[in-house]
Amino acid sequence: MFISSARLAIRTARRDDGKLLAWGHDFADAELSKGQGQPRVAARLWGRRIGLRLRGYNRRLVARETERGFAFDLDNPGVLAFEHQDQLLLPTKAVWRPEFGLLKTTLTLDKAPPRGEWVFDLDVPAGVKFAYQPALTPAEIDAGCIRPDWAIGSYAIFDGPAKIGHLSRPFATDADGDWTWGTILASGGAATVRIDETWLAAARYPVIVDPNIGYTSVGGTSTTSSSNNVYVYTIGGGSGVATAMYFYCNSSPARNITMGLYTADGTWAADTGGAAGPASAAWHTQNLDSPLTLTNGESYLAAQNHDGGTLTQYYDSDANSLQTWGNTVSTYSGGVLPSPLPNLTYALAAWSPIRWSFYCAFTSPVYPDAANVWYGSGQYGPSGTDYTPSKRASSIANCSAGNVKNGVAIDDVLGNFIRTSTIASERYTIQINDKLIDVVNLNVMEV
Repeated sequence: MFISSARLAIRTARRDDGKLLAWGHDFADAELSKGQGQPRVAARLWGRRIGLRLRGYNRRLVARETERGFAFDLDNPGVLAFEHQDQLLLPTKAVWRPEFGLLKTTLTLDKAPPRGEWVFDLDVPAGVKFAYQPALTPAEIDAGCIRPDWAIGSYAIFDGPAKIGHLSRPFATDADGDWTWGTILASGGAATVRIDETWLAAARYPVIVDPNIGYTSVGGTSTTSSSNNVYVYTIGGGSGVATAMYFYCNSSPARNITMGLYTADGTWAADTGGAAGPASAAWHTQNLDSPLTLTNGESYLAAQNHDGGTLTQYYDSDANSLQTWGNTVSTYSGGVLPSPLPNLTYALAAWSPIRWSFYCAFTSPVYPDAANVWYGSGQYGPSGTDYTPSKRASSIANCSAGNVKNGVAIDDVLGNFIRTSTIASERYTIQINDKLIDVVNLNVMEV
């Protein structure tokens, strides 16, 4: 998927208090006062605030600060705690270790509850979606895909094209260490956690129920790609200048990887110089050899090819995803992808719809802010940057019709106005050569 460089930078950016924008939990000052507050918390995923509140508790309760968060004394009876952890020990003895840690939500029950269901209201910003992770299809299993137990029945959290977190599959553990998986349903602005009531009735208390949110941009399911094959993934369209490819993978032992872009019809558009991939699972970044100006409305394909043996890559299921993917045999050549793209073998029909942990970073186009274009000089705006004309009628970058944010532009070769927007009852001062012209109710012509 295309994602802006500024958006990607949030992954490692820090807040004023030193915490990563990609993770953290906090309470508004008004929510905790004199050791009391409401059982709710705000999880910050890539700087996006997602609020969680246990439904049915809108009044203030006793709240205690813990080593890594806060705990609330409930009256059902029990304790609800929100804490930041680096990793989670699962009942299977496996460890879940998201990129930037997790918000551990622990509900400790002193006795069997009336029902094995708890609802957490979600305060989710517009554009944030929860994608359910079903069991793998037979085709995915045959292909060697691995979806950990904690991820089956979980939700990947997306903000537009970017994955910002993961809501894990809940589980419950009793005082003897016996445990069971639960279920979670994210829908209608709420996350409903359910634990089997028969198991709860037979358990020895206290019982701990664990639904958790991981701060991560990485797909929760892994698979492998073979060497000397071009793997291609649809990533949609973008507007701006493509600069770099981001690929989460594990290339141990070391594999050399080349990435790049094709247009939807298989025409080669850009590639990277090729480099050795990470020795352990991590984001792998390569700059494009030359920045690529994206054609607005054009759809693109991302591609990777590598040498050596297999390479592990990651994805999430997403029923709303329109991504397709395929591959074709092609001998690896460092820094060079085949041109044009050979015919691909597609296998998506037997797989669930997916989103790969594979991004193309782009910078948004920079449009001039004012109408100060100098005829014959190639200069515009307060900075006076020189865009030496190379051809008539289209000589200034980003100065084409509709691309100037405010005011009007003038072609620096012909001196003609370029229409940028509807203009009425406003005065503009336009500079042509060394003359200043005041214009009121300007009607401009296209060039």
